[in-house]
This record gives sequence, structure tokens and C-alpha cells, in this order.
Amino acid sequence: MKKLIRLPRWGRWLTRIVFTPLGMILGYMAADSLITQYNLLSDTSVFYIPVCFGGAIVGGLILLFAGPFVCRLVYASVNLESHAYKKYSSAEIVSAFIGLTCGLFIAFLVTNLYNFIPEAYNILTITLSIVTYIGLGVTGMILGHSYLSGIIAPNSTTTVLTPKLLDSSILIDGRIVDIAKTGFICGPFVIPNFIINEIKNVADSPDAVKRNRGRRGLDVIKTLQNDKSLSVVIDESVLDGDNEAKIIALAKELKGEIVTVNYNLTKLADVKNVKTLNINDLSNAIKPVALPGEKITVEIIKQGKDKAQGVAFLPDGTMIVVENGGDNIGETKDVSVATSLQTSTGRIIFARIEE
Repeated sequence: MKKLIRLPRWGRWLTRIVFTPLGMILGYMAADSLITQYNLLSDTSVFYIPVCFGGAIVGGLILLFAGPFVCRLVYASVNLESHAYKKYSSAEIVSAFIGLTCGLFIAFLVTNLYNFIPEAYNILTITLSIVTYIGLGVTGMILGHSYLSGIIAPNSTTTVLTPKLLDSSILIDGRIVDIAKTGFICGPFVIPNFIINEIKNVADSPDAVKRNRGRRGLDVIKTLQNDKSLSVVIDESVLDGDNEAKIIALAKELKGEIVTVNYNLTKLADVKNVKTLNINDLSNAIKPVALPGEKITVEIIKQGKDKAQGVAFLPDGTMIVVENGGDNIGETKDVSVATSLQTSTGRIIFARIEE
């Protein structure tokens, strides 16, 4: 379950400064309305002013504590909407704004009719006005977005950009920078804050290898942020569970895709019906295909599982098993491709030395 983001101390005080006077005004009005409506006290009663001020104090205290919580709810809602990251076209945004404006104007006309309600029912008038403005404003925005966008831009095609969530493995790997620059993977790129914390912990590791990997991950984040052609967003969402569960949950929430080189995360995301883009799969897909009978010149560098086998590698890292190359370790030979096998870890080519 997603937790609400805690407001900073200055934010809590600011909301209290704004909401407390508002609560006092509403409390005073509510007490005055109740006294007038039910004839509880006369205007000249000695208790009239104390009761109204008591209502003001109660209203002020309620919003004093409820104000920051309301702001957190609003912030969480706005933050959730902002995760769409360029989801709507300009025509849709303009049409929704026009619809909202029309809805608020109609609400203004309707609320003028509430002036005929007796002053004794001020609290009812205020409530109806608030409900009318909210209801007609939201209705106008929805109708404007649904129907006006086609009139404003009838021939336009809405481009929906799917957020790409980057996990720690892809950031430490580093290849995402060059791939992003080529445009094969379009952003916006979303880096969750808990992923940054994970990489930071790796960078603080006493182990030199892990420390270097973590620092490389932080450097990759900075490189992505500095590239003006890329849209990079740091997501501050607070979620429960381990980082794999968090990034899958966030991807579901944002309707995004996870970019990774983590094989286990790819499988887990598939189970959760979350799409992943595994860079290793891309790397394997673009490796040149070795056809049976094709001649390749390779250097046999080590012995295979069988003593008669030798192992060589292509420049792109593809492993070649030379069936009769066990006695030619350290030598460069022309081999003939027999077959190739695609595995989850890459492609393996089986070949024989030309006699």
C-alpha cells in the first residue's frame, strides 16, 4: 500500500497558518447559522458572542490538525496525476481547460439562484455552492476532454509516451546511456528514489568491486540527467516491500515498462503482467547470425567441458564451441559453423576446425 508523502516542517506550519483562520471563520459561521436557524439564543444574549467564538475555536482546531493531512492527500493525488508524464496531447489539455472554465461559469450562474435561500440557512447555501462548483467544474473538464479535443485538433494523433522505469542493474550496467541516445528506447525515464538509495548503498560498500559498481551507477544517473535530449524524472514514491516488488508495483501504477538486465526481475515482472525491456535480450537479438557452413576465423583460448573441445569468442562476446579444437588452444584457426543455440544467457555457436 502506498504511503502518503510526509510534508516538510515548513509545509506543515504553512498549511496550519492558512487553514486555521479558515477553520475559525467556518466555525463561527456554523455556530451563528445554528443559533439563528434553531433560535437557540437571541442576538442580544450574553452567551451569543461566546458561543460563536467557541464555534470559531473548534473550527480552527479541527483545521489546525486536519489541514496538513488534507494537503498530503491533495499532494498525493496531484503527484499521482503527474506520473502520466506527457500522457495527454496539447489539444486534450486545452479542451479540458476550456471545459473546466465553462463548467465553473455555469456553476457561477447556478449559485446565484441560491441567493433566494433564506439567510438563516447560510450553511446550506455554502455547502450547495461548494458542491455545485466542484461537480460542474469536474463535469465540464471531463466533457471538454472527451468531446472538444476532436474539434480543436480533428486530424491530430495523440502520442502516448510510456514511462520507462530504470532499475539498479541497468544503471550499473551503463549501456542504457548509449541506447537512449540512439532513440531506440524513448522516455520519459523514471528513476525511483529507492533505486538511487540502493545504488548509493552499493557505492558505500567496503568491497572495492561493489563500490566501483555503485559509483558507476551514480555516474550513469548523472549522465542521463545532464543530457538535455532526454526526459529523466526522479520518482519519490514510498512503497512497501523489497526493491523488486516496489519497482513492479510502481510500474503498474504508472502503466510503465521496466528496463533492466536482471533476468529474475524480468521473470517476476512477467508473472505480475508488467512489461520489461531486457537489454540483454536486445543485445542477443542484434548479434550477427552465423549460418551453418559459414567460415569464421577465431582464436581458441581455452578448453571446453570435453577435452576434445576448444572455446573461442567473437568480438561481441558470443561463445564458440569448437568440437575438435581441444589440441589447438592458443592458436588462430578457421572454423566452419555447424549450428547455433540461443539460450537465456546468450547465443552459443558450435563449429569445427576446417581440415
